[in-house]
Amino acid sequence: MPFSSFSSTQWKYNSPRLERYNGFPSMKIQGQSTPAKSTGETVALMQELAKKLPNGISVMIGVTPLSRAYVC
Repeated sequence: MPFSSFSSTQWKYNSPRLERYNGFPSMKIQGQSTPAKSTGETVALMQELAKKLPNGISVMIGVTPLSRAYVC
């Protein structure tokens, strides 16, 4: 039985996913250290990279239990 005998397909476009933090538009940038780097070194690198973001973007860096650093 062909799929088209009981179903049809069509493309639908939705709005892009909107990240929010405390009600404000945000973006999430995640990074993970290599086995040769410490969590502190990874956070320091994320801080340096965050400085290159456009003006007006606030940065919050945190570390998850899996030692992943992220910027909100």
